[in-house]
Amino acid sequence: MGLLKKFIYIFSLSIILTGCTTSILLVKSRIDEKAYTMFGKTPQKTFFVPIDITESIKLKWESDTRGALTNSSVTVSDSIVFVNDLYGRVYAFNFYNGKKYGEIRNKGAVYTTPVISNLWVVFVVSMEEDDMSKFIMYNFTIAKSFREVDIEGRVETEILKTPDGFIVTTLDGDVIKYNDFGIFQWKTKTEYAIRCNSTFFNEKIYFGNDNGEIISINNSDGKVNYKKKIDGMFRSGNIIENSKLFITNVNGILYCLNIKKGEIIWKYQSNSDIMMTPVIDNSNIYIGNLSGSFYSIDKNNGQKKWEINTDGLFNITPLVTNNVVIVPDFNKKILLIDKQNGTIKNTLELKGRAKLSPVIYKNTLFVGYDRGNLQAYEIN
Repeated sequence: MGLLKKFIYIFSLSIILTGCTTSILLVKSRIDEKAYTMFGKTPQKTFFVPIDITESIKLKWESDTRGALTNSSVTVSDSIVFVNDLYGRVYAFNFYNGKKYGEIRNKGAVYTTPVISNLWVVFVVSMEEDDMSKFIMYNFTIAKSFREVDIEGRVETEILKTPDGFIVTTLDGDVIKYNDFGIFQWKTKTEYAIRCNSTFFNEKIYFGNDNGEIISINNSDGKVNYKKKIDGMFRSGNIIENSKLFITNVNGILYCLNIKKGEIIWKYQSNSDIMMTPVIDNSNIYIGNLSGSFYSIDKNNGQKKWEINTDGLFNITPLVTNNVVIVPDFNKKILLIDKQNGTIKNTLELKGRAKLSPVIYKNTLFVGYDRGNLQAYEIN
């Protein structure tokens, strides 16, 4: 590897051409073993950061993109912050000051969080008019596309990075695997649209679909292990811990399932649509719904610990710390909710509707809101 053990490089993408962009500026960046490389950080999805958040939160910088942000998140490695937008672009910003290094421009919309994998940033562009998508691996050390693969159907779910490749799911109900170099491995058809983000555990892939099914597939060959009909459409995501799978549906129900067989262990009814991925800490699981209610649930037995009711709307996956839950509210704010009793400890007012699942990296909190605005806050 030579110098690549210590450094990687990203080019500022500043000359816009047809399709992708061309670079003119070289920026040096250290390889980061603690990088936030995908939505949820790990294949099982980890939305917990073991730090304490005080009320002293200071805006560090604010930048913007050309198009609207989605309910995805940033990814971060050393001095580079990546984010996608619905205008077909993936952006690279300076972690310290928010200055834009450049952008990768494509025709279509990018719904998915950019995945950082070695020297590549990996994403999918959905071309709505053609009902097609394109899987792209972009080598940011030479500012050039490394791999582009056409996909039948639109992709609106997050790319799942596994130890040996990438999993992509489509609205046609297809599950597709590419290896670490973007080479096609297998495709499994599951009949119904997939709008639920997938997870990986013990060499298996898990997700829900629009038919209310929970499906387990082998990572190695795409063989279906089980397909369990539960109830309602799954349009959020799932999270895995200790051989249990936690998932929510549009009927307002939080499920805890036995991951080996897909059987229900317990469930909790919130009485309104849930579109966010549930998040957990050592004891509890946290969910919010479209009616503005937010809950703390005992993850062992499904019993409610507390509930708060707001005038907002919760449809974006929150982030848990040692003492608060950081919750994006569609009603133009970010709430910091005390984990013990549900008290709102602090509120970050936004100039637009909240977007992006919060990410904390090197004591910096990243959030977003309407019209492509990205904010970075200093936290203690």
